[in-house]
Amino acid sequence: MEKVSFIITLIIAHAIVFLAPIQSSGQSSPHQKVKMASLSYVPVKWDKAANIATIEQLVEEAVVGGAECIITPEGGLEGYLINVVNESDEPVKPDLERRFKEIAESEEGENVLKIKDLARKHGVDIVLGFLERDGDILYNTSAWINAQGKIIHKHRKTQMAQEYFTPEYYHPGNDIDAFDTRFGRMGIMICYERQVPEVARVLALAGASIILNPSYGGRGEWNSTMLRARARDNDAWLIFTHPKQTLVIDDGGEMIVYKDHEDGPGVVFFDVPQDLAPGDKLGKRRPEVFAKKIATTIADEKQPFPGSEKIKVASVQIHSVHSMDSNVNKMIKKIEHCASSGVQVALFHECATTGYYTEDILRYTEKDFIDAERRISLACKAQGIYVVYGSPYYEQGTRYNMGIVINDQGETIYRQAKIQLVGGDEGWARPGTRLSTFKIGDKTCSMIICHDSRYPELVRLPVMKGSRLVFYMSSESNITRESKIIPYRAQVVARAVENNVYVVQSNEAQNFSTMEGSHGQSRIVAPDGVLLQEASIFGEDVLIVELDLSKSSGGLAKKSLQSALFKAWWEEGLKLIGTQ
Repeated sequence: MEKVSFIITLIIAHAIVFLAPIQSSGQSSPHQKVKMASLSYVPVKWDKAANIATIEQLVEEAVVGGAECIITPEGGLEGYLINVVNESDEPVKPDLERRFKEIAESEEGENVLKIKDLARKHGVDIVLGFLERDGDILYNTSAWINAQGKIIHKHRKTQMAQEYFTPEYYHPGNDIDAFDTRFGRMGIMICYERQVPEVARVLALAGASIILNPSYGGRGEWNSTMLRARARDNDAWLIFTHPKQTLVIDDGGEMIVYKDHEDGPGVVFFDVPQDLAPGDKLGKRRPEVFAKKIATTIADEKQPFPGSEKIKVASVQIHSVHSMDSNVNKMIKKIEHCASSGVQVALFHECATTGYYTEDILRYTEKDFIDAERRISLACKAQGIYVVYGSPYYEQGTRYNMGIVINDQGETIYRQAKIQLVGGDEGWARPGTRLSTFKIGDKTCSMIICHDSRYPELVRLPVMKGSRLVFYMSSESNITRESKIIPYRAQVVARAVENNVYVVQSNEAQNFSTMEGSHGQSRIVAPDGVLLQEASIFGEDVLIVELDLSKSSGGLAKKSLQSALFKAWWEEGLKLIGTQ
């Protein structure tokens, strides 16, 4: 029966992620916001009685403060124990495994019933993290208990950070879904699942407008960055509940609550909108681009990753003016500078030849763009350098927002049109339908253009196909508010970390006098999220870094191919990814 259920789950997950429309809860409520509370406490390992006492105390405090929904951390009932079992010395491991089995309980277990009674007593919803027993199998579970004391949804952690599958009786979950509550449609992902972009994506496509992330493990700037990206990717609010920290991030990636709690147990209150409609960005997803058409085979898992291979790259940040001729001249000078510095490939920003100016783009002809490409090609050949740049461009009479790759012989080897249009370019460009990898020398690379970065599939699939270096060209449309810049930046880092690849971004510089253009801050990000170099806002800077692609394995992307839950629909998507 479990096998049948698992197969059905795979089919549903495949359908949801690639093809299904966004679901909506269809509920209505007289209230615009709901007051929620995150319980910050370090659960005592192996001591349910102590943890129940703490939960009862904190729930009382939360109720007095007006909370209607209260969230505990991962493993909030018994303490997070699987790491204790797995990391113990062999002589004591059998005894710890015995205790681990004994402390787990079903959803009708004695202590879970106490939390149900607590919810019913106070008329509040409680999200409880606990080690669940279902027959002979144990799960890392978060259960949503409503104000009537009934479990309306359970999420079993599907992705494990370490190799926590050693005990044969401890299993990952095999289902991810959103669910309806009296506050709207919700989703839950537990701890490490936030680092796997598919989990939040499935929840959002299933209609979740608020995603809870009860956790026990790591936190810090990398985590804040990752969660900002998840929120912004999916137009969903994110609530991170950790024993020592609470984060609340809105659907645009802005940090609403950042509260560390190092000095003992406490309650963090916050308001979130309820009955939110699904964000329009998910509705603009174009799954036909990455779910049915670009390649015929999956990247071979046995194919060796590159050895100690180095490549010197440049992210060139310039400001484009209202003259294509001037812009191309500036690009050629930068190409010459890069070549003299030993750079092998230089990246320029989105619409570098024209600037992101609709009126200018519309007045240029197809011949103008061909001439610009020819001039850049001659510079590449003369200098012996690859160039990746953005420009409007025509194919078969249709205008696109294009990324163009020219090799060191002056040959155009690849073009890819921006797939997810937004704002200004919707008025002058057609969306692209091509997603492929391409070669810089013998090194496999891929690209995204500006708004494409908000769709993690467009990075993840080419990385699964072998890309180890992602070129990201952008002109982020006069984004000058700090609260918006930070979420944009978070997505660049997240794309690198979640896939374990280098990301090289060129963003247009801002003109100090006219305040035209974007906001600069082009950057080169390592696979571990470390910022290798970053440009200024106004400067026409050139960032040059020698990258070691042996550190860019794409391993985290490939790990999703090994996940039973995600393998089927990623394999389907990989049938779309071409190679050049």
